[in-house]
Amino acid sequence: MSETFLSELTGSFSTPSGGNPTVAMVEAAYEHHKLNFRYINCEVKPKDLANAILGARAMNWAGFNLSIPHKVTVIQHLDGLGGGDTGADCLGTAIRQGAKTVTQLEILPRPTQERPSDQPWPTYPMIYRVSSAHEEAGERVYSVSTKEFVKDDLGNLVGVKLVETLLVDGKFQEVPNSEKQIPADLVLLALGFTGPEKSDLLTQLEVELDERGNIKRDHNYATSSEGVFVCGDAGRGQSLIVWAIAEGRSAASAVDRYLTGNTQLPYPIEPTARPMMV
Repeated sequence: MSETFLSELTGSFSTPSGGNPTVAMVEAAYEHHKLNFRYINCEVKPKDLANAILGARAMNWAGFNLSIPHKVTVIQHLDGLGGGDTGADCLGTAIRQGAKTVTQLEILPRPTQERPSDQPWPTYPMIYRVSSAHEEAGERVYSVSTKEFVKDDLGNLVGVKLVETLLVDGKFQEVPNSEKQIPADLVLLALGFTGPEKSDLLTQLEVELDERGNIKRDHNYATSSEGVFVCGDAGRGQSLIVWAIAEGRSAASAVDRYLTGNTQLPYPIEPTARPMMV
């Protein structure tokens, strides 16, 4: 690894922040694995959150956490990208947090009401579904692709530029002269998971990836790098939160055994466990 004096920044925006011990734990982890990252705990009042986010973007922060009340403050106008289950979850959360308008964008055409002939029982059909969140509020727009996030002179998001699409021979084609812009000041991406982001963090950890682009691990959730464990979607691939919770408990047990030689923590599932299929 070449020497550099430029650190990757991560951190937390909260108030009050003085009693947050996360910084000590994360900094210790960075130091142990010799990662060129820093975790900064910042006291940010709700009225200053917008400026804090702009500052983090200007300094190219790798990421940051938001605590209550910022999880509420940040949601005012919202565009949730993605029409699946995660998109519906984003919609429901936005409604609960008082979003003024919510638009869900989906590049695929709107599904049919009836089961497609090429998806017979017992396969799970791709049909048009309306969740409880959809019944409450929001608009769903199909067959559109995001071309650009539009910003004002200060770098604030003010809109999303879209173009209509057609699915031709398995490929998306833009419809000429169909561009339009919708207003937005916050965008949530609820897109299909294609593996963990190939970031500097993974590069510095020197973990191996499998053929699907996920982090490779053994039967104890251990990666190819000594002392580094992985659980959830980063190792399993796209899955549900219940699998991530179970894997997190199992990984904690594996880490405890690695550090102490023994453990009494529960180990609900193996990393190779898979859901039952019909």
